[in-house]
Amino acid sequence: MSLLLAMFSEDNEKAKNLYIEYMNKKNNDEFIDLKNEKPIMDEEEAKLLFEQISARQVDNTEVIRELKQKSDLSLRQIAAITGINKDRINKFLKDG
Repeated sequence: MSLLLAMFSEDNEKAKNLYIEYMNKKNNDEFIDLKNEKPIMDEEEAKLLFEQISARQVDNTEVIRELKQKSDLSLRQIAAITGINKDRINKFLKDG
């Protein structure tokens, strides 16, 4: 008999029935919805952001960090948008 079923009864069959009854019982649990702190943007929005950031003529490290902070894009997606090698992007993010 499993440890879980043993919590309900020593009799295996009775434990199974009690477990099923317990799992099917209605409850009044309430859940708190957590807001996503990090805004998620798609590739099109990220491209526009990249153009805006690049227009300020800051160095690549700042551009990459800001793009990564404001999006949920992978390194490869950022590399495709910026035209910078993904290994170099990874280095920019690790150095900061």
